[in-house]
Amino acid sequence: MKCKHYIDKRLGHPHYCDCWGDIPGQWRDVREELPENEKKVFVYFKNELGHGRRTTAEYIRAKTVLAENYLNDEWSDDFGEYDDEKDCYWTPEGWYEQQEITEVNWYLGKDIVTHWMPLPAPPSGKE
Repeated sequence: MKCKHYIDKRLGHPHYCDCWGDIPGQWRDVREELPENEKKVFVYFKNELGHGRRTTAEYIRAKTVLAENYLNDEWSDDFGEYDDEKDCYWTPEGWYEQQEITEVNWYLGKDIVTHWMPLPAPPSGKE
């Protein structure tokens, strides 16, 4: 979904802007659309107890990110997908929640997330 919010810089009267950026706050069904590879988004899923949970996560597509460049030191060879032809391990496809403080990526799974939405921009002057 693209931006269609009202603004008028000249007279203070509303009209549609032409920025056409992503709108945070619009849930998207993962069966219809996935975010860009490695783009952090807000996600919704149900945990093992059936409770709805929200967090930030990234979706990694198959054979797009080397395991050694993405997974933390705790990963094992049996978790990564080995590629005989390229002699490397790929990060398995699926959703990854990143623990921001320690920068550890936790594998949520491929099918657990049901919806996602873009994150809002950070506050002005912040990264």
